[in-house]
Amino acid sequence: MIACPCWRLRGRLELKLKDTVAAQKDFEASYAILPGATAAEQLGEIAEMKKDLNGAIQQYAPPPSAWADATNGGRRADAEIRQKLGNVWRLAHGLR
Repeated sequence: MIACPCWRLRGRLELKLKDTVAAQKDFEASYAILPGATAAEQLGEIAEMKKDLNGAIQQYAPPPSAWADATNGGRRADAEIRQKLGNVWRLAHGLR
């Protein structure tokens, strides 16, 4: 399916242009078509930028199938995502 990479690419370009609203819509569209690690991670980062810590936690902890996809070579990006999830969780719960 070609639509997912196009949504993700456009979302990345919109992030570079600081248009987080449009980027979020594109990453959500990509994730709705085919849940994947790239879109979930980007949505988590956008939520962090908006200081929506609970939203970031939800994005960094999607169903496991979303992290085992072709966008990261079939390997799960466990360590990096666990670190991001842990950092946001600590901030959300007032722990440092």
